[in-house]
Amino acid sequence: MRSLAAACVLICGLLAGSGAAAEGPPDQASPTAPPSLADQAPNTWVKRSPVPGGPGSPRLGYEASWDYDPAAGKMIRWGGHDPGGGGPQLTETWAYDVKAGKWEYLQTNNNPPGNCCCRENVQCPLDNKFYRFSYPAFGHGWFWDRSRYLREDSVWTFDLAAKRWTNLRPGKEPALNVGKQLCWDPNHQVFWVYDTKLRVYDPYTNTWSTANPSKEIGKRDYAGMALDPGRNRLILFGDQGRDAPQTWAYDIAADKWIDLQPKGESPPGKGSGPTMVYDSRNDRMIAVVLGTPPAEEAPRPLSTWVYDPGKNEWQKMNPPQEPDPAGNRAQLMRYLPDLNIVILENRAAKEQQVWTYRLANPQPPPVPIYVPEDVQVVTIEGGKAEVSWMPAPKGTDMPGYVVYRGEGDQPWKTGLKEVASVKEPRFSDKDLKPGSVYHYAVTGTVGYGRGGPLCLRVRTQPKLILDSRVDVLARDKVVFSWKASDEKDVVGYVVERAPLRPISGAQKTSYAAQYTDKLPLEAMVERAALGAFERLTPKPIAETSFTDAVDLSKIVEVKDPIWQPYFGKDGLEGNKAYDMTKPGCPFAIYAYRVRAVNRLGVEGGPSPYQITVPNEVENLFAKERAEGGGADLKWDASPHQNIKGYYVFRLNGRGAQWDKDSSVVLLTPEPIKETTFTDKDEEGRGKARQYYVVVVDSLGQQGLASHGAWSRRQYWKHYEPWLPKDGWHQ
Repeated sequence: MRSLAAACVLICGLLAGSGAAAEGPPDQASPTAPPSLADQAPNTWVKRSPVPGGPGSPRLGYEASWDYDPAAGKMIRWGGHDPGGGGPQLTETWAYDVKAGKWEYLQTNNNPPGNCCCRENVQCPLDNKFYRFSYPAFGHGWFWDRSRYLREDSVWTFDLAAKRWTNLRPGKEPALNVGKQLCWDPNHQVFWVYDTKLRVYDPYTNTWSTANPSKEIGKRDYAGMALDPGRNRLILFGDQGRDAPQTWAYDIAADKWIDLQPKGESPPGKGSGPTMVYDSRNDRMIAVVLGTPPAEEAPRPLSTWVYDPGKNEWQKMNPPQEPDPAGNRAQLMRYLPDLNIVILENRAAKEQQVWTYRLANPQPPPVPIYVPEDVQVVTIEGGKAEVSWMPAPKGTDMPGYVVYRGEGDQPWKTGLKEVASVKEPRFSDKDLKPGSVYHYAVTGTVGYGRGGPLCLRVRTQPKLILDSRVDVLARDKVVFSWKASDEKDVVGYVVERAPLRPISGAQKTSYAAQYTDKLPLEAMVERAALGAFERLTPKPIAETSFTDAVDLSKIVEVKDPIWQPYFGKDGLEGNKAYDMTKPGCPFAIYAYRVRAVNRLGVEGGPSPYQITVPNEVENLFAKERAEGGGADLKWDASPHQNIKGYYVFRLNGRGAQWDKDSSVVLLTPEPIKETTFTDKDEEGRGKARQYYVVVVDSLGQQGLASHGAWSRRQYWKHYEPWLPKDGWHQ
């Protein structure tokens, strides 16, 4: 399979100022405009933003993340800090048009809790969505605990075309560390994540696994890591604080780390905080590393290095110009195969810059490459499966196709072997074992013999159910419903339930003084620990809803959580921020999830779980009032049934940890039915505020707190050129 993986590499490459107002983009072209992307010379860096006469730059803060949406031709940027640098951890979503050099501030349906040091968030080609992997570091203020801890699940996705965030709530999930390394694996279609150990996230099944305890190399923080798909291994180098001069490879098939000991000189390995990408067109790793500052307090210079995985050799490239000097955690970098460029965001000297780099212009292959498209597999009763794909284009010299198959639940451990050579774009498989997951891939034979590039794998496993909801209609009546699968071989669904151990606002002790008004604290869930799931349907059901007669008035105990927010090294019982002897939530809380089942009896991965308190409202927007303080608010109506209405809360100040006068105020003593609200807030005239909306269900339970919507935020004038013209913003 070595030649197949190498061909896959080839096809992946070929197919693919504090408060000061920023300037908006001018209409006219600048005479000093940089060369076009197509004309950029090899081994050169070109500054693309900001440039004289070019589009404006929002001068965003550092410690963010970004990746490329090839369908839109835009970078998606999320997280990090405000334009001042070290302010709150933001949850803003921006887009950068690579060819036009223009920034866009996106107003989205929802926002995950903000993170910093979150560089390795990644675009997934399976669904063309941006995957955000959490690190719950909330040490910068402007957060309400209820909005962060109940929504800080390990994986969220963002769909740029729909401007939509979705919380995937895997259930059993790891507590990921700050500055983790992460990359996409096109061979196995999983994410590799490294912090203290090597983990795997499978987006197809929404599940986490530990691949390797990684004792050889220990914890890494802001190292460079990229996948070498042709050799089926990860390459890792450096660290932001440690002395880490070695170049390591993780052999995926052998499940072991190897000290590569490359020939010649290697990049600086002491606290160099490298960012590294794989150039699939040239089969090279490209790294930007920090060097030693020329003088005390001076910024650290950047240098460009290239690693040749075939020769096991580093080379310092010495381009005519390097990106401007910058500090640790200030670089974001990706390789864009369709444009054959590396794109770098660099926070240098209080300027947010965008640079591009081209290593070389490789020659196209002498034989046109054909990769089977729209490959699908459908299970058939009796242990059969039908694999089909689009036929080769007319005029293509295509004597036939080769079909490969593997069996296993974990794709990175599932090898593919040739099972058939066919003339037509279809293959019928039989004698498949019930309940087993089979993986298929197809190649063409023209010009490559049996070594043609593989298409993306397909599986005999249903896809995730992403659209579901829990409605609490009475103390003993819970209805869990979901959208039916659109896969024609799905024959039913299984439903699972897990208890949660909730912590109420009344049990909070640290910074409890911020709740200055008489808030309904016992009905206010702040954190929750998730217990183990159990099956409620012994056999798959055909319906797309399940009514559960569970008695919510009976409190349940969760002894061994499968996931919970971090409570410090002493755990919940030793955490002085909460007093568990005080009144807790009056009702038990449960989580529900669903799996689709196909004709082979294979279950899909678990849907994002939903709990027996309402989800947050979406599309919360604020608009500053023309006179006085406060703001107008609006949001989408909740889809939950039998709700009492909405509470509106206001966060005054950065948080009690930083501001002793910070408080959370309930603006609506009783739930309101309307989806709009005006807060006059005359006492807060000119001050920064943040608003939240919470759904109240038929039992009086408060749901998840929404994302925050700003009013007169810090750096307000700085954001104005990118805000919607109608004044509504988040």
